[in-house]
Amino acid sequence: MPIQTTLKNKPQLIDPVLSLIESNFGYESSFKYKEDFAPLMHERNFEHCHLSLGENDEIIGHVGVLLRKISVLDHEYTLAMLGGIAVNEKFQGKGYFKDLINHVIQTYESQVSGFLLWSDLHEMYKKFGFSLCGTQFVLSSESPTIVDIEKTTYSKLSRDEKKEIQHLYQNGFQKHYLTLNRSEDDWKKIELIKSANLFIQRKEDKINGYFLQNKGMDLQNIIYEYGHSEDFVGWLKGISS
Repeated sequence: MPIQTTLKNKPQLIDPVLSLIESNFGYESSFKYKEDFAPLMHERNFEHCHLSLGENDEIIGHVGVLLRKISVLDHEYTLAMLGGIAVNEKFQGKGYFKDLINHVIQTYESQVSGFLLWSDLHEMYKKFGFSLCGTQFVLSSESPTIVDIEKTTYSKLSRDEKKEIQHLYQNGFQKHYLTLNRSEDDWKKIELIKSANLFIQRKEDKINGYFLQNKGMDLQNIIYEYGHSEDFVGWLKGISS
């Protein structure tokens, strides 16, 4: 029978775990999952990186958990963000993943207000009690032509520009959607994400709007975060084809 443990107990398995995740997600050599999802795979979070192991510590599967705070109507809640979900092809279809994900849910269900993960495998996760909590809007069937927008990365911004992005996040995106509370350390980790493109618009020499597109291999061509001082949807329609 598989053994359920964590990377905290088996830190020597971090490299093969990352290799399994990148293989499952179809990673290219230019990107690294450890950089794209640094908070999840950081050594400080190893106690929440759950493993199913076979004989001789052969990795059957991995499910990472990141506990994050959200604020809703002045109340703070804890969410369990699930990521790095990967299963060794050799063990697929044997029910081992079901045992692992159920173990993870049972471990945290009394500690959190809910679980959240990103996946297009809606029917599969329904079996484990998950339901669709978001909607994907298609702006165009073709790549939009962006005008008057700068393409850059968060790490290339000046200190003042980073503060402007943080302000737009807190006063725009975070006010309209269920989003995570971010500390200074969280923003610093965003600088490590090489696969994310940051698009910004300026007004009177200050950043007036931004959006982030692409992260790792599972958010390709997806705008997953934005902030704007005015109406984001109207703004985006105005700059896209």
